[in-house]
Amino acid sequence: MAAADLVDAYPVGLPGDSRRAADAEWGLTVPAEAAAGWPLHVGLRLTDGLLTAKAPALDAGAGVDPWTLLWWTARRGWCALAAPDRARALRPRS
Repeated sequence: MAAADLVDAYPVGLPGDSRRAADAEWGLTVPAEAAAGWPLHVGLRLTDGLLTAKAPALDAGAGVDPWTLLWWTARRGWCALAAPDRARALRPRS
């Protein structure tokens, strides 16, 4: 079974809505009741055999300083911070 077929089949068993956005790209919305009180919107993408997922981690009212969050994520190689009120995405060094 191809990786894309596995990803196509997986969201069907989850609560909420799933959709195929493009070739090798999917969207998944898990309702608040199934996600600890907050709706979860996840983007999935399959590129060169690697499945990546992107989802918001905190909303603007979470009370976390965005620069502190950037410092936290920069210490890990796998996170990026995008600030919706900024003209550009803030990304940690690789």
